[in-house]
Amino acid sequence: MSDIEQLEQRIGAALDRISAGLDGAAGDGADAAALTEAENALRAERAAHEETRSAAEAAARGAEDRAARLEKRVTALIERLENAESQIARLTAVNAELRNNNALLRERNAGMVGDAGAINNGMQAELEALRRTRAAEVEEMDQILAELKPLVDAEAANA
Repeated sequence: MSDIEQLEQRIGAALDRISAGLDGAAGDGADAAALTEAENALRAERAAHEETRSAAEAAARGAEDRAARLEKRVTALIERLENAESQIARLTAVNAELRNNNALLRERNAGMVGDAGAINNGMQAELEALRRTRAAEVEEMDQILAELKPLVDAEAANA
């Protein structure tokens, strides 16, 4: 913003010079060339001011665009984090069930009493844990591919 302030000061100084030139021209018939020079300087200052203002507006728009992209990315990352937390909670529950079934199996085996139901429950819990682990791995791969896709697309566009 100091560029804009500096340009405003320069424009003000140019206007002062023009005013002084007009006052002098009215009073003692000052040189028309000096007045023309001052007017040209004012036009140049105005053009520079407009150029700087346009550049500042473009920079502000660029910052807004970057902020929007970052906000979109943060939202996507939050969603991924929430999904990961949900999967962790499900895996934790399945693993707790698996530990309970394994403890029951150890207890029954220590008493030399086989329990087909406990064995079946243990196997089902283990299968569920494997399924959930695989689902988590598939989702992680999907996320990796989603991150790589823009890079691959950009490289393909540049080729």
